[in-house]
Amino acid sequence: MCNTGNKAQPFGAVIAALAKNIADQISTAVNMRQLAEDRGYLIELAEDFLTPMIVETAKQFDREDIVLQIYFQITPDATPQLSAEEFCAGVCIENIGSWKIREHNLTHIKDIVEENKFFKWWYFECIRMNVAGWTRVYFDPYLELDVITYSTPVWADSGSFVGVLGVDIDYNEFTSRINRRLVENIREDIETLKKEHESMGNLTALDEQYLNVNTGELISNATIWNQTGWHSDKMRGVMELVKRAAISDATVMLQGETGSGKDFIARTIHEHSSRAEKSFINVNCGALTESLIESELFGYGKGAFTGAKSSGSAGYFEAADGGTILLNEIGDLPLHLQVKLLNIIQDKEVTRIGETTKRKTDFRLIVASNKNLSDLVSQGLFREDLYYRVNVLPIYIPPLRERDVDIFPLITTFLARNTEKYGVARKLSVNLVNLFTKYSWPGNIRELQNIIERLVLTSNKELIDIPDLPQEFLEKVRSEHLLKPSEPAAGKAGSAHPNLLKLQKEDAEAQLIIETYKELGSSYKVADALGISQTQAYKKIKKYVFMENEKNNKG
Repeated sequence: MCNTGNKAQPFGAVIAALAKNIADQISTAVNMRQLAEDRGYLIELAEDFLTPMIVETAKQFDREDIVLQIYFQITPDATPQLSAEEFCAGVCIENIGSWKIREHNLTHIKDIVEENKFFKWWYFECIRMNVAGWTRVYFDPYLELDVITYSTPVWADSGSFVGVLGVDIDYNEFTSRINRRLVENIREDIETLKKEHESMGNLTALDEQYLNVNTGELISNATIWNQTGWHSDKMRGVMELVKRAAISDATVMLQGETGSGKDFIARTIHEHSSRAEKSFINVNCGALTESLIESELFGYGKGAFTGAKSSGSAGYFEAADGGTILLNEIGDLPLHLQVKLLNIIQDKEVTRIGETTKRKTDFRLIVASNKNLSDLVSQGLFREDLYYRVNVLPIYIPPLRERDVDIFPLITTFLARNTEKYGVARKLSVNLVNLFTKYSWPGNIRELQNIIERLVLTSNKELIDIPDLPQEFLEKVRSEHLLKPSEPAAGKAGSAHPNLLKLQKEDAEAQLIIETYKELGSSYKVADALGISQTQAYKKIKKYVFMENEKNNKG
């Protein structure tokens, strides 16, 4: 992806190298004393050094690259001469086929408002942790894309903190490229194996012995299943419906318990539909007050009510024109608004409060509820005609306790994300993972995700065990009789998750290979000592010893 001649280098490593390159140049060039005292120096620094330097470095990248933005934010502590209104200074370089300069400063987030959470992640979290690394995946409202940011704190040679550098990349394009490369490598390996068999005269049933790799199908499935961590038959059935929903424009009704993944399913449908380039509007009907919900959904005209903007305002349905709108917890929508919603769904027209003009809006509707809408109809709390209008393609998402085979892959996924995000090395003990696979998870995926992030953040040791769990979580576990009250560190007796034994065996093998190689120093001697072939010994040394050395060198 980068014009460095090293095509084999992983994408993530290339991004990290790019960030380090820019950070090193800033570190050696910035005069911190002059920056803090001289307003003119700050302006010259941004215009004469930072901007051209970042642009020239960014030009190493192809114009179709997955890098969307590179930005550097100078910390407010380094620029006391700026007024409270100016707050801070920085530069932003945006990739729109060519690199374009864009104004960038922290004035937008001085009050740390809700819509600017993504700024907080890459900027404030990077300062707090003082470590480079990736943020979680998030939706950037300025780029209107799912992105991940590689952030790194920048220190001057004087030891003073200068600011934070961020590199945004398109998350979906990033994973798509990885998937394509993976499939291509698999295909090449299989073709090599077939040729080797043919050269030995073994022509029998080669197609039965090795996969016939359909690259396009594998990429499609890998994309739709991207990092879900869901392996159960129930969720495979759900994702089959998701793929069908994505190629249609039908209204989808998602039902399932809180935290089961309804938001993720809705966004997945949108991102793989023909509307993917347009807006995805997520509206939580239960979070809006009854006095505001009508104006938020349908918009309002000039002077519609006290405090209204003089120009009026579009509602969520207009904002979703060409894209998708998710009405989350639609069962909480008041009955009088359900009538208006039914008309909008039928006519694809919206009338703002205080106006009589109808405005066309072409949206795809997805609704979601943790309540049974059919039961709400029986109770007179949900209109029957609206129910039939939204129940075109129903998808039920089962709770995590009904698909415990998904728990272990999800643990692995969330642990990897958070250790990468916070730049720490953390593992979960076998007892803790075994306990997690037996727990009922009433909060579903959201509860599992939150507890793992909390453990990664609060633990000060590499191996996290049962005693490290928060007290309130331990009480929940005890209420399910998964722990003996007198033995908080011991999991309930029973069979472990099938993958745990494999992991334990690999750890034991790795330790044996590493220790034997350190003592004997050659693959031949290791093979002789362990009673295996030299080829096997070399492969295992390469897997465990060389990879461990490479990891330590990087660290």
